Amino acid sequence: MFTCRLNRLKVITKEETKQETIIHEKGTLVESIIGVIYLEFGLKVLLRIVPLIQ
Repeated sequence: MFTCRLNRLKVITKEETKQETIIHEKGTLVESIIGVIYLEFGLKVLLRIVPLIQ
């Protein structure tokens, strides 16, 4: 997850500003958030929250 996160300290290249790259980064962040919710609160709460995220 560390290598996939947005790094504000490095120089942003043209490759990183492509639409596909941005969508991938957003997907990685959403997966991380869902994982934390699952670990902290369990599947029951996650199933209730997922429709709100979509």
